[in-house]
Amino acid sequence: MIEYQMYVSPTDQFYGLMDKLEESTKCYSSCNQIMEHKDYLEIIKFSYDHKALVIKLLIEEIEEKPNVVWLLLLGDITKKNPVPKRDAGKINRMAWWWIKWYKLNRKKVNSYEK
Repeated sequence: MIEYQMYVSPTDQFYGLMDKLEESTKCYSSCNQIMEHKDYLEIIKFSYDHKALVIKLLIEEIEEKPNVVWLLLLGDITKKNPVPKRDAGKINRMAWWWIKWYKLNRKKVNSYEK
């Protein structure tokens, strides 16, 4: 008997991980708790093989609806922080800075997959 494995695209895998993280941390109030959660760390691990894709999808998410968790993930994955201190904690401003960073660095980010 032949067994077939269903292919799940990296994009779908990522959204599955995001949904799992949102569900498992929805009652958390501490960024540190979220950043230490196994589902958060699983997204970081997933980004090792899909860095450009994960960054692109996170940027798309914060363009639509800024979220502190996605901003934290961007920082952990890119090892960057384009947000000036004066805007730290202001989610919409932080999202704006990350979107600007992505637009300025898109070619470099896309080279991560090559």
